[in-house]
Amino acid sequence: MPGKKALKAETFLHRVTRNLLLLFSVLAFLNHTGNAAESFMETPPGSEERHNLTAFQELPFPYARTPANAKIQDKEAQFQRALRYKREQNGRPPNLLKTRKWLAMAANQGHTEAQYELGILLKANFNRPEDALYWLEQAACQQHREAQYQLAGLLKYLKHPKYAIHWFYQAACQNHREAQYELGILLKVDRNRSGDALYWLEQAARQNHREAQYELEDLLESLNYPGKAVQWLYQAACQEHTRAQMKLGYRFRDGKGVRQDYISAVYWFEKASADPALTWEAQTCIGWFYLKGLGVSKDEKKAFELYFQAAQAGYFPAQLEVGILYEEGWGVEKNLQVAVNCYAYTAGQGYAPAQWKLGILFAENDPEIAKYWFEMGAKQGYAPSQSQLAALYKRLGGEANLQMAHYWYGQAGQQGGPQKS
Repeated sequence: MPGKKALKAETFLHRVTRNLLLLFSVLAFLNHTGNAAESFMETPPGSEERHNLTAFQELPFPYARTPANAKIQDKEAQFQRALRYKREQNGRPPNLLKTRKWLAMAANQGHTEAQYELGILLKANFNRPEDALYWLEQAACQQHREAQYQLAGLLKYLKHPKYAIHWFYQAACQNHREAQYELGILLKVDRNRSGDALYWLEQAARQNHREAQYELEDLLESLNYPGKAVQWLYQAACQEHTRAQMKLGYRFRDGKGVRQDYISAVYWFEKASADPALTWEAQTCIGWFYLKGLGVSKDEKKAFELYFQAAQAGYFPAQLEVGILYEEGWGVEKNLQVAVNCYAYTAGQGYAPAQWKLGILFAENDPEIAKYWFEMGAKQGYAPSQSQLAALYKRLGGEANLQMAHYWYGQAGQQGGPQKS
């Protein structure tokens, strides 16, 4: 008879054999199920589609399978898998950590798009500008124009204008209109390169870049090309650039570079008033036309309403105009005290024209108060205040006062004000 040890060994071998048979049965079942699933997806065995990630991209996220070529060696499959993690699928939020992982794997193998996407991801979500710079530069060196543009923008933000100009130039040469605009703006700062700035801004402007069109107006005006300046300003205004619309309104009002046309001026001011940032400035300008009866029917009450609304919103020029209307009794009952209060309130906020106006009111009866307000405006470089302050010093007489009068007349002359001795 076999001993107890032999019986235990036999029992152990029996159990091992039974477990192995069970394991082989499970593996066979799983293999059969996998083949059935592949048949259901209509992917014939041996087909090339089994090794193409696009065949699996449309599957729901929890069941999307990684194809055989999504191993470390296959950079395109790695990139596509990263994009899948980047997208929100079936209510699941993007997985940025896995996105970064797979982008890094593809980027390290020289995949240009992966390098670009990784740079953008690191810049936007991981606050790692140095790493972002590295990967964007890798893609930029492979002539990826969006990477060149983004790299230049990051360098500009990090205060490296010389390198920013280089990469903006690279992208601009590939007809990237935003890069052309940014390059033009950087070059515009250097007066010695105004010709280059003009060229690149025009390149962007011809691609209907409205900000470039708006900037061209200022540059062309400084280069003494008023006709072309107005043309580009008009193009920007027609593209709903509200600051261009304001400028065009002023040009038509003043006849600067165009034939004076009050109706057109009102039209462009009304267009610009749709911008909340310009509403009160535009409304104040329109109020002037109603007050004067130019381009519209004269309506002093309408003018007062427009000025008063803008004044309540805190727009200083409108507050000054409300004071003038109370002082003159235009569109509202005349009230000198309210007028003075309006001037004083606005002058106290540091608005130089209101300080000048207060000085004028007190010049005859209280020269010291007038002098105070004229000095407040003069120190801000407001030429009318400088001229009035000089005249006041001259009227007071004495060598010291005459010297001060001479000084302030000189300051006014530099600002375009009257010069007297």
